[in-house]
Amino acid sequence: MKLFLSGSLCLLISTLSAAAAACLTKPAIQPRPKPGREPASWQKSDYNLPLFITFPSLKRAVGYARLGLLPTPLEEQPALACSLQIEKLLIKRDDQAAPLFGGAKVRKLEFLLGDACTKNADHIVTWGSPDTTHTSATAVYCSHLKKPCTCMYVFNPQAPVNPNHASLAKAHGAIEETYRGPGERLQALHIKNKAALATTGKALYLVPEGASDVLGALGFVNAVGEVASQLAERGEPFPDVVYLLTGTGGSAAGFLAGLDVFGVKTQPILVALTPDAYPGQQQGRITALYAMVMEYVSLLEPSITKRNEPVNAPAYDHGFNQSSNASLQEITSTTQQLLLNQASYHLDASFGARLWGAFLLDATHGKLAHKHVMIWNTSPL
Repeated sequence: MKLFLSGSLCLLISTLSAAAAACLTKPAIQPRPKPGREPASWQKSDYNLPLFITFPSLKRAVGYARLGLLPTPLEEQPALACSLQIEKLLIKRDDQAAPLFGGAKVRKLEFLLGDACTKNADHIVTWGSPDTTHTSATAVYCSHLKKPCTCMYVFNPQAPVNPNHASLAKAHGAIEETYRGPGERLQALHIKNKAALATTGKALYLVPEGASDVLGALGFVNAVGEVASQLAERGEPFPDVVYLLTGTGGSAAGFLAGLDVFGVKTQPILVALTPDAYPGQQQGRITALYAMVMEYVSLLEPSITKRNEPVNAPAYDHGFNQSSNASLQEITSTTQQLLLNQASYHLDASFGARLWGAFLLDATHGKLAHKHVMIWNTSPL
């Protein structure tokens, strides 16, 4: 299997250059603007969330703090699509979601920290591994909202760490604490919460690891409506296939719920950031959170049908078990080189190369021929 995969991708690399010559001229890739210099179209002060426009009852009941520059761009890559014999390739540029800290986290934190502001929370507490995307983003946006923040760390050797995030939480004023394990952290959290209640009369506001709970997932429920609106403006249908990276499951659960809330049909392809510790671990977590999200929104808006299983059944073929994880790791450098040559994309090894690697594996095996495909990109290109 290993030799077959390597051979397929080597063949893909050699044929892409030749195929590209017969395709559309490769579009100019716009450089990523510096923070504060984004195009005016990214800074729509009148941007209304599709979730709230479609369901006003949710707007009345759900807290929200605008942190990102939404909607994020939806780009097309016709030359790469032609080279891969794909009908259309769209890139959702969530890496450009905000000047302070882009990626998927800002969408989830808009709802969680919005709820914290609505409840006038005095102190935000979150947890995870040091220097991860989640803890860093939470600290950055708490600082932006002038909310004190504590990051409680338990080292996880499997958690991808971005060196660009080193000491970012501390630089934004977060209190950083390290614990030997989840049990010790949980005990410390209980003591902190009890002390907060005794001194201020308010409990600490807890943002779970990955911002992955019902409120956080609403960020990706809304994101589906955002893309649907962008495509409707162009007169285009929703893609046949969507690739989405998943870590703690909140983005995936919200995306699946969003498809059903907005009545969208597609094939979601989920790509695991790390493999399961035991079979079905992440799938079970995503399905459970999906059901909780659907129950929550259906209680607030009776026109939404409560469901326990997503209508658009996702594929869990990439990175969830040790075998498929090894396949993604094997092609990391190949994926990075290919996307650099064909699209001038600079993919990081932990996030971008996994997502795009899964896409290239499927394209190599002809699974995407003549289909409309979307890559939900969250890491810098």
